[in-house]
Amino acid sequence: MAKTPNPGADSNAPTTPSTDRAAAAAARLSADFDAVESAVIGKLGAARLAALSGTPVKRLAGQPMAELKARLGHVLDPRWLFMQRVCGKVVRTDATTGRVMPVPLATVQVEDTDCSLFAYHPMGSQWSWLFPFKCRREVIATVKTDACGNFCVWIPRFDIDWVLRWRTLRLCFPVLFERPNWRELLDDLRERMPVLTERDPRGPVPGPDPAPDFAALRRSALMSDSRAAEALARFETMPGSAFGEDTSALDQALDAPAALRMAPPLPADFLADTDKKDGLSRVALDSVAAQLKLDPKGFEGFDPRRWIGPMRRCVNVRMPEWVPIIDVPDITFRVLQDVNGDGVEEVIYGESHFDVRWNAGNLPFVTLEADPSARVAPDCLPDAQIPCGNAPAIVMAGRLPLTGDPSTFDGATGYNLRTNRPHPSGTSADALPNPAARSPAHGKLSLLGCHRTHPGATHYRVLYRHRAPGSAAFGPQTPFVGVSWWLYRLNGAGVGEWHAPTSDANGWYPINLPAGPNSWLPSEQLLLDWPTGGAYPDGTYELVLQVGTPPGNVLSSAAPVLMAVDNHAPGFVFDIAWRKAGDSDWLPIGGNCPVVRRGASAVAVEFRVTMDVHSEHFRNAYFHPTVCGNVGMVRTSGVGGGDGPLGFEHWHTSVGDQGGLMQAVYTLPANAAQGTYGFFARSVSRAFDTNEVMAPPTPAFEYEAMRVYQDTSRVFAVFNAD
Repeated sequence: MAKTPNPGADSNAPTTPSTDRAAAAAARLSADFDAVESAVIGKLGAARLAALSGTPVKRLAGQPMAELKARLGHVLDPRWLFMQRVCGKVVRTDATTGRVMPVPLATVQVEDTDCSLFAYHPMGSQWSWLFPFKCRREVIATVKTDACGNFCVWIPRFDIDWVLRWRTLRLCFPVLFERPNWRELLDDLRERMPVLTERDPRGPVPGPDPAPDFAALRRSALMSDSRAAEALARFETMPGSAFGEDTSALDQALDAPAALRMAPPLPADFLADTDKKDGLSRVALDSVAAQLKLDPKGFEGFDPRRWIGPMRRCVNVRMPEWVPIIDVPDITFRVLQDVNGDGVEEVIYGESHFDVRWNAGNLPFVTLEADPSARVAPDCLPDAQIPCGNAPAIVMAGRLPLTGDPSTFDGATGYNLRTNRPHPSGTSADALPNPAARSPAHGKLSLLGCHRTHPGATHYRVLYRHRAPGSAAFGPQTPFVGVSWWLYRLNGAGVGEWHAPTSDANGWYPINLPAGPNSWLPSEQLLLDWPTGGAYPDGTYELVLQVGTPPGNVLSSAAPVLMAVDNHAPGFVFDIAWRKAGDSDWLPIGGNCPVVRRGASAVAVEFRVTMDVHSEHFRNAYFHPTVCGNVGMVRTSGVGGGDGPLGFEHWHTSVGDQGGLMQAVYTLPANAAQGTYGFFARSVSRAFDTNEVMAPPTPAFEYEAMRVYQDTSRVFAVFNAD
């Protein structure tokens, strides 16, 4: 922690003790339980509980749960009156960067929903789609998301039991009302493409079991499933795929419904007349009603532009193309947020169906993807306030302490000492403990610290000096100017409001934020949300916090803090050459549609793979073959690396290891199938995310993270020809 004097009377804005936040959290939890006991059963809920129990609806509707337990607990199955806790998160994905950002202070409504549906099972498709009409919704619970977009809500157990009972009594319905998740889709991809990479002919390499090879799956998916390839690229960057990382976030992502964004393959004339005021297509309605031999008046509200799916299809039962399903029960979510500052919350997630697999033993974490209008927050920051005295200090970058923990951060060099440590073996298989790391930060750095420390100061600023890679000297001291970020809080009416701190031309930001009944989130001690890269190139930065009064009256300065930053993956040169076994000359593989002709009477061929990789913050590099059929390549020699779980690889053995030349020779036997072969290569930086931490009891930054990397693939055809 910052070595500052104890807080005194001269502090112009004393910080809120962390105990106050703990007390507030306890109060919120207590309020949640009070809300559970006072929850009132609505008309839809009463009808469901009546159908389960045989109790008259009039005895149930409008009654609080606590009162029902007291009056009818002796005649109803007590399990029906239990409450089930469901937790989730509201997020918005940046369309440009793909980064998933939390949506704070949004209102999440849980609804009892009854909808009639047209189920559409197009011929030849592995999916089904559902078209809702005549829907009824009733709010049964409401909760606010926290600063990180998280929420937990209590749902009556009888609601869940009714949904499950209704589905399980009907053939195929448990499947039809389940959205496919990514784990299932990737398992299916593995089954369709069983041979992804060549395995070591000597058997498994000793060491921990490797994580799923998302890179290999993605390369296969690129040829057949662009949606899976896009998702796999995201999974590659998530914590949980490298040694020692917490897998909870990755597991949640794999078990979440897959956002396939696949429109149903409807006949073109179904959408030909949907531009009218009511949006309805008489062609679609009349066509479906004619197929079912039903009166179209019974299905008014059917709109071919409003669909749910794709959904899993019941493959072992023959189904008509169109099937009406009347009054389908579900428990759905709606999310609202004031996105335009008018004090009225708008819907940012709605018309949802089948978000949760209610038949799961442990109900999964629910992720709700808000629409592009949703207001998002910076990365979640520590809940507790940083204790401050009467001297300014930069104390943290995201979750990374910059002072007080020399086993995690080296203040003399600006490096993280725990994440992405060297491996003395030179491969990825080494387990901890390993030598201390020397890892730079990347991406956006949220600087937190103490700036309310001088009674006469009205403003603060952060200045930097930059030292380029390979340079011995720092440049001139310069203030950060024009960097802004969003802060948010609930106003007195319980509606979210937003504020963006801005600097003047000399980099001065106001110390005091706009007054209000609640604190600004994620933290009023957020000094700067610094977007490294671009205008702030790679290198080492010396940061200094000053407090004073504009335009240049500095009243107090903090001790300098160093931060090493690197947003670039190690560059490399990748080359492949080949020859027939026994020949002396190597032939290059390059150009468009490269071909290897191994003779009309096939002979074994050899491939020489060269990867020359260098970087100051090199973590590891590797390459491996991709094969066709069940007979693969055998590595016969190699220098500059060794066999490991990732292929032929080299992991930095010390903090001074900057990579080098890796070369290996592989032999493809003569009896291997003709077809497409290739090699995949990747280089990885030691860079880490200051907001990514491990769950206790593992030390916060003790993990291996692949966050900044680049890769390439080379493919070629092998033919039996001269």
